Amino acid sequence: MCSEAKIPDVIKLIKKLNSEGEKVIVFSFFKTVLNQLKEELGNSSVLIDGSVSSLKRRNRIDKFKKRTEVQVFLGQVIAAGIGINLVNARKVIFMDMGFTPDLLEQPYKRAHRMGQTKDVEVMYTMIPNSIDQRIYDLIESKTDDINAAIDHKKAGVVEYGSLEKKLFKSLIQDYEKKNNIKTSITPRFRKV
Repeated sequence: MCSEAKIPDVIKLIKKLNSEGEKVIVFSFFKTVLNQLKEELGNSSVLIDGSVSSLKRRNRIDKFKKRTEVQVFLGQVIAAGIGINLVNARKVIFMDMGFTPDLLEQPYKRAHRMGQTKDVEVMYTMIPNSIDQRIYDLIESKTDDINAAIDHKKAGVVEYGSLEKKLFKSLIQDYEKKNNIKTSITPRFRKV
């Protein structure tokens, strides 16, 4: 729902960027969001999701790269976020957030590849105080932990796979705070 709510504003942004001569890449995890964007943008866009065959996939990539009237590439993150070279565009828009830093990093690298002659601008669309904002904040924290571990500074604990739990806990804590609720948790005991 959060991603769908952003569609009208993202369409305006895409049209503005296109009017400035920019080709645009848009990523989402959700087929419904991409299909709605495709419906709005029509023949000025191409769409790649998991249902697109490899032959059609290649044809759509070529259309985006070679035809001036095709100004928007719509890609489902998993299906179009790896192994594609789209250096003819430098504007990348994310409609929603993934649960790992790599799911945000790999897709924008479709434009930031060898052969790119301009700076790539990545835009993360977020509704303030929404689930997107919370996921982004957790991803940013996770990225800091990963960088610290790689740099051997170990500033935090890298907890792969716990992002969903942290998000849920954050949402519950926010709800409790807004509704002045105090939680009492009984500790669980395990048999040894």
